Amino acid sequence: FVQLTLENKTKALILLLSISKIWTIIKLKLNKVQDLILSKDVNRRELGKSLSFVLNIENK
Repeated sequence: FVQLTLENKTKALILLLSISKIWTIIKLKLNKVQDLILSKDVNRRELGKSLSFVLNIENK
């Protein structure tokens, strides 16, 4: 068992680097969620356009 004593500046730097890595992971996950939501919205719009097109053809 080794005990290390770190200065406050070193502790702060380690904390900032850790937060930076965690924040990057969180941003990546949020981007994936956003992409999923946008793709579902696009799919829903495209489905609506397709259904509208089909309904217009059937009504003619």
